[in-house]
Amino acid sequence: MKYRLLLITAFLTLIITPARAGFIGVYDYLSSLTEPFVAQTGAEPWTFRNGDQDGTLMGVYSSNTYGVTGQYAQFGGAAGIGGAQGGTAGTNEAAGIFTHTASTGLTTAVFQADSSFLAQSFVITSELVTNGNLGNGIDLTLRTVVGGNVVDHGTMSIFNTLSGQTIFDFGLAGLQFNAGDKVAVMFSARGTYLYDHGWWDIALHEAGPGAPSVPDHTSTAPLLVGGLLALAALRRRIL
Repeated sequence: MKYRLLLITAFLTLIITPARAGFIGVYDYLSSLTEPFVAQTGAEPWTFRNGDQDGTLMGVYSSNTYGVTGQYAQFGGAAGIGGAQGGTAGTNEAAGIFTHTASTGLTTAVFQADSSFLAQSFVITSELVTNGNLGNGIDLTLRTVVGGNVVDHGTMSIFNTLSGQTIFDFGLAGLQFNAGDKVAVMFSARGTYLYDHGWWDIALHEAGPGAPSVPDHTSTAPLLVGGLLALAALRRRIL
């Protein structure tokens, strides 16, 4: 009995724990956390910061969000399609995490690689939440830090309550990331921060022949089903 429980625990840990190899989207990362969130250490695959990619780590705000009390800067509340952050924020058309800009300056979500991967593009899905559609939008800039070289790849504005996608393309050769390199998604208000909150996620399109297209968030379902069937077979053998 004890042996069987150990096998089940090990298998579920393999399925549920997000792999640090390569790249993990911010939605998948925040969805893997157990609420209430704990303070950041800086060693996480994604960190949330005041300022740019080298800014100070945000503290825990409202138990399941990283943010700044009184300035409304927030990162948190991962939700699937139709999910809501609460209050009058409204619902979202696409899976993503809830973000509110600070009253001034930048706030940044930072991914730090722990292994090598080759990116052909990053795809950002975003939308402004409803809340009476009173906000004037959010400016979002994609920055990479590769081998110490800091490059801004363009700024997009989130100003529509309909979800849309923006592709930041690195060409057929792609952009090589190694351990320690960073991807920074930087947010700022477009003049005023009032009601400027929305949903977003970032996905990797890998370079090279036969590379997978932009992943969806249902890809683990077949793996989980297959794994449960394998566990059932194992259980019959043990019994």
